[in-house]
Amino acid sequence: MRQDFIQVISELAKGNPSLLTRLLECEANLARFDSFLQDNKLYGFVFSKCSAANLLDCLPKEFRRNMQEQYARQTKRNLRLLSETSVLGELYEQREIDAIFIKGPVSVVEYYEHLGERLVWDIDVLLRS
Repeated sequence: MRQDFIQVISELAKGNPSLLTRLLECEANLARFDSFLQDNKLYGFVFSKCSAANLLDCLPKEFRRNMQEQYARQTKRNLRLLSETSVLGELYEQREIDAIFIKGPVSVVEYYEHLGERLVWDIDVLLRS
């Protein structure tokens, strides 16, 4: 089942929602998919892709609400971490410390369409000693 869910998400990322619409036809599959998304922190990504494909109204209300709430939390958290990254960058620059920000909020900005698509926990930085 896990591989099927990965395929659903892969197709959504490509803009093809057909596998998701088939998955939604079975309530048991939806419950497992919901758990998979929660366990793998993918609510925000799937919410964004469903929104882009105009599928939100097709989703069960509770499922849609869970994804939307997680997307909003992730966006808020990522905005805060991105702001903190900017402040740190300015501080390092003022002190002439060579720093490179990796992963975290920097990767979300670089590789995702929306800040809420990926959950970020911290700021990763390499400093030259």
